[in-house]
Amino acid sequence: MALPAVQPESHDATWQFPVNDDGVVYGFVNAAAEHFRSDPMNHLVREAVQNAMDAKLEGLVQPVHVAFVESEVSTSAIGGDSLRPHVESCLALAKSEGQDEAIIAYTRGLEALEQATVNCLSIIDSGTTGLVDDRWNALVIQEGVVRKNQPNSGGSYGIGKNAVFNVSDLQTVMYSTRYIARRVGREERLQGKSRLIAHTAPWESDTQLQHMGFYRTQSKQPLRGRQIPVPFKLADTGTGVFVLGFNPHCGNWAKAAVDAVLENFFFALHHQQLVVEIQTNSEQQAIKLNHETADQHFVSSRRTPCYAYYRAIRDGSVRTVQAEHPLGPLHLYLLKGEGSRRTACLNHNGMLITDSRERKRNWLAPQNRNFWPDYAAVIAAATPQGDAWLRTMESPGHDAITPQQILDTEARNQAETVLNHARNALRETYDREFNTAQYEESSNLTELAYALPYRDKTAQGDRPLFAHVVKGKSLSAPHKAPLSETEGTQAPTILNQRIVSTGPNQLVIAFTVDRPGQIAIRLNPVGAERGSETSVQLIEALDLDYPETLINLGDGDIALVAETNRRMRLKVTAAQDIAHLAFTLS
Repeated sequence: MALPAVQPESHDATWQFPVNDDGVVYGFVNAAAEHFRSDPMNHLVREAVQNAMDAKLEGLVQPVHVAFVESEVSTSAIGGDSLRPHVESCLALAKSEGQDEAIIAYTRGLEALEQATVNCLSIIDSGTTGLVDDRWNALVIQEGVVRKNQPNSGGSYGIGKNAVFNVSDLQTVMYSTRYIARRVGREERLQGKSRLIAHTAPWESDTQLQHMGFYRTQSKQPLRGRQIPVPFKLADTGTGVFVLGFNPHCGNWAKAAVDAVLENFFFALHHQQLVVEIQTNSEQQAIKLNHETADQHFVSSRRTPCYAYYRAIRDGSVRTVQAEHPLGPLHLYLLKGEGSRRTACLNHNGMLITDSRERKRNWLAPQNRNFWPDYAAVIAAATPQGDAWLRTMESPGHDAITPQQILDTEARNQAETVLNHARNALRETYDREFNTAQYEESSNLTELAYALPYRDKTAQGDRPLFAHVVKGKSLSAPHKAPLSETEGTQAPTILNQRIVSTGPNQLVIAFTVDRPGQIAIRLNPVGAERGSETSVQLIEALDLDYPETLINLGDGDIALVAETNRRMRLKVTAAQDIAHLAFTLS
């Protein structure tokens, strides 16, 4: 369908789509943006905050600040009159080719441009360098090009910038920056970028234009200084990304953004490296995420797995696990007794890369052993060199670590060897932390002999099996067992724990004590099946080796005296069915 001739505006700034000149014709589906389409707000927040952390000013003591603010901006301030003919041309082409998804998108875009104002999401960082030198071109003009301040910066494929287009009905973004240039002083720049489809020029029906257009001066330069419209000027050094025609594709974008920050940047929040503010059009009070408010937001957002990771780095001490060069040492944070039995991997900015249980997505995570309790583990390379090496194995979506990302066969094989060694070192560390280091995958548990049936050796022919039951002494109320004269002043240490279910309401508990003395242990339910109020009422206990041993019982508590340092085997009976629960001792 022929379109009426429409001349472009003569203003200093206008939307310009270069002539295609028999080049590649790009359609509506953009492969780079598809990486981020399934969960657009989560990906948008990840990419925006990661870019800000990568651009942190050298020597900055304060945390990097990132603000997500929803507002309305004038349609004239974004050059709406010069953008509208291009959107109309794209809509006409989509209708002629029956592209239903494109028709819906460009219809929404035209509806937005017909209003006096358009909805806008401003993403502004401070405490950062701004888009200095090549970083401006890499973000605004170039595709698939990475320009970062630091050699081990988070992005490695140059496609993360496409995440913003998935939340724009106009498929249009404004980029603004402010920085200090050598010998020049303060620099300010603004340029728009619109990603449509290859379409016919509105003012010349025989000319085909490229899919990517730019809002800039007639001389094809960014707007500078006073040329920049007020809504897009920055107050501090940093970068601003303005998503025009903002459509988050979710009911509550602020909550989605909060969840994304908590899930991906809990480490940076806790270590006071990051502050995020979120402001919607409808709410006067901004939501603030920092090291002081992270805990309360975790509780209200119910991001359970990541809350366990957060508590691992908040409450636990860091352990160092040695790995081979070029990975080098790893820092490990471990929360025992809670969590989803996963190992989360972070990059140097404290951003979560993956906590997958699949080896193909998380080569560093050791496979769980049957007798490990619930836990949450967080690991990160201890050195910038190790982090940079791991970054070469990040997937394009930055959600997996796999040596398959390395093209060179020899380097890939070396990476597999190093990662396997690191995973084995982590597994050995977990074994020590969980007191299972002396056990292999299977063991000969002689203590189960007392819990299993036996045969009557005097009977002839087919001999029935009988269960041997010895009644123990149960106390109506717990009291302190008498101390042995041989007991030392230091309480015995519990080693090499094993807990085996032998019936619906019975367990055999086996452990070793390193010295005589009074023992007080607690049976702790763990695992996904437990309820928040799970409580175990013990009604009977028996020392299988010394049935005369006096054992005091409480609500999950067991107290007794070990006369010698030995392997102890206790058979305990609960008042309820506990076969579906797993336990640890403390």
